Amino acid sequence: MSFSVQAIGQISLNISFALYLIYLLPQLLHNYRHKQIKNLSLLMHSVLSFAYVLDLIYAFGRQMPWQYKCVSIIGLICLSIQHIQFYHQQRQDKTFLFKYFFLSTALTLLLAVGWLLLLNHMLEAKSLILINTISQLAWMSYALPQIIINLKLKSTSGISLHFVIMACLINLCDTVSAWMLLWDWSLRVGSPVLLLIKLSLLTQFIIFQHKPTNRR
Repeated sequence: MSFSVQAIGQISLNISFALYLIYLLPQLLHNYRHKQIKNLSLLMHSVLSFAYVLDLIYAFGRQMPWQYKCVSIIGLICLSIQHIQFYHQQRQDKTFLFKYFFLSTALTLLLAVGWLLLLNHMLEAKSLILINTISQLAWMSYALPQIIINLKLKSTSGISLHFVIMACLINLCDTVSAWMLLWDWSLRVGSPVLLLIKLSLLTQFIIFQHKPTNRR
């Protein structure tokens, strides 16, 4: 029984790993093709980037599986590309530029400080679990700003349907992995909550029927 439970957890981990490698790509393509990044929440992007940075620190500090580490690295690379997309499509907005450069500086400092603490072995298990708990809170809340924007616009034009579908599948697999492989409680509780929030975002596509907003 023990072996079968571990095997199920490992299978779900491998599936989520494969999905994590590509799940941000549909959103990047959506941003490029439709030029609707003004309808994509910068706050969502910020919170997701924050979660990925903390996840990277946690992954290396707790010696998580190589899949976990790889996902954190690739996710940050994809979000860096989206960060550039935000700049190219919104750079004429001075208020946006202030927020953009503040976010860039904050994330860079967070990553640098976290990495220095890891290199000097200054993060103990309790500290890393706290970092992961904060990361899980960020993961649980990052979609909420986009849900609010979609409600205001009565449209899902700023976000990719394929991105949301893959996010739902990932959260389902993460839930299975977290419980089968006995990961920290922050992951066992956070993953199913994440799934419910992503399903709420998916429901908006049905309600608004992909209705685009008028382009200016």
